[in-house]
Amino acid sequence: MTLQMDRNSIQNNISLVHEISDEMAFRIIISIRDSAKAATQISIENNIPISSTYKKIKKLQKYAVVRIHRSEIDESGKRVLFYKAT
Repeated sequence: MTLQMDRNSIQNNISLVHEISDEMAFRIIISIRDSAKAATQISIENNIPISSTYKKIKKLQKYAVVRIHRSEIDESGKRVLFYKAT
């Protein structure tokens, strides 16, 4: 039983390293380590397509590297999430 949990833990750690070791993830994490930003701002600042930014943020959230810091309603009435590195 313990051996199985160790394998799962190792696999989870390998997956985490894989997700945060690419350049896109690194740029996103650095971008939001000091202040929370909306995905659109992260995308523009890092020259990453918005869809790729959202996908990478979702994966980084899965591993608790990034979290939702706050949400606001923009001028058009849409909810905007601000992300911050943990």
